[in-house]
Amino acid sequence: MVILAETAGAATVRKFSGLCSVTGVPLYQFGTAEELGHAVGFDPKAVMAVTGADIAKGLCEALEKAGTTPVPLRRDPRGS
Repeated sequence: MVILAETAGAATVRKFSGLCSVTGVPLYQFGTAEELGHAVGFDPKAVMAVTGADIAKGLCEALEKAGTTPVPLRRDPRGS
């Protein structure tokens, strides 16, 4: 799964939305870059990928329980 900060720039959102569309990876927008970075002990991060299947599943469930839904992904990642 991929989490984008709500403060991520438009180009970053387009890039990762396209990548997630191609790969079928769930994409969420949540928090600020500062909040995402702080949550994992780093400086501000606009993008965070969770590669562990069990952790990603639990995090997806927690985000959805909190009212955050996955970002709708384009059917055609080339933008047409």
